Amino acid sequence: MKNHRTIIKSISFSLLCVLLTNPIDDLGVLANSVTVEESQQNTIETPENSTDKKKLSTEDVLNSTQKIQTPTSPEHHATDDTDNLKNNTLKSRKGQPQIATVNGTITYLDESGNTLLPSKAVPSQIGGTFNFSVAEPINGYQLDLTKSKVLTTINGSLQTVTIKEAMGASHVETLDAFIAHINQQAITAGVQDVELQYVYNNITVNGTITYLDESGNTLLPSKAVPSQIGGTFNFSVAEPINGYQLDLTKSKVLTTINGSLQSITIKEAMAASHIETLDAFIAHINQQAIAVGVQNVELQYVYTKDAVSGGDITVSYEDESGHKLAEDMIQSGNVG
Repeated sequence: MKNHRTIIKSISFSLLCVLLTNPIDDLGVLANSVTVEESQQNTIETPENSTDKKKLSTEDVLNSTQKIQTPTSPEHHATDDTDNLKNNTLKSRKGQPQIATVNGTITYLDESGNTLLPSKAVPSQIGGTFNFSVAEPINGYQLDLTKSKVLTTINGSLQTVTIKEAMGASHVETLDAFIAHINQQAITAGVQDVELQYVYNNITVNGTITYLDESGNTLLPSKAVPSQIGGTFNFSVAEPINGYQLDLTKSKVLTTINGSLQSITIKEAMAASHIETLDAFIAHINQQAIAVGVQNVELQYVYTKDAVSGGDITVSYEDESGHKLAEDMIQSGNVG
């Protein structure tokens, strides 16, 4: 067999350097780093005894090995790298998760769920914190932490806890400290909504003084003596009414507590308090703080009508003939 002669007339310097410094197996990764000068003169001859001599260009050689792709210029190579960096940056930005908004709300309700004040929006986001505020004072109402709640929606599931329970779990004793505590907590993933629901008890207590006769008829207009839970009343002693006398055995204190009416005569209440006069009794009840649950207190003064003084009556004892049988008797009395 004849030895074949392969004559490499001219291969560019760039390609030669690459071939010398990189194993042939790594050529596939040199697509963006090899530069080949295109020339019609760069050919490789086939063996001399070949019937059909064929000239192969350098491009054919490269294609027959690893099909190396060659940029036309260093400027082109730099542009490709810049474009790749931009594309990767855009993909990275697009791949970042959107920061989820979390709804925060403060509501003000009475025991029946009626709105006492407009709600407040306190929005935030995952990883952030809330800026909740303590309860607003409402005239005639008192905040009830055992009924107030924290309602949290996590991944569509509603979780409820009273503020009193949450304070205990957080080992804080005041509402101010609890609000400061939850405002420091980072909002975790999955939290969608948090409602701080302040619930108030109606603490207005109706106080009334009425003036009645024995039949329940009104003798004088009633007096309103309003107060509130934790406060005191300002009841007054009975008004004198011409032709009537106050009857403490019929006069009453009627108290409505949580919907239940309780009744006691003033005479009985005075005895229970070890008090002998009406003035002292009124001063005593005006010093008592009104307890939770009290809704209405009526001081009902009942009067009896004064008796009408009658004339003297003489009683005589005589027989049929008019003779006295005994001394006359004079009797006095009242009418009615």
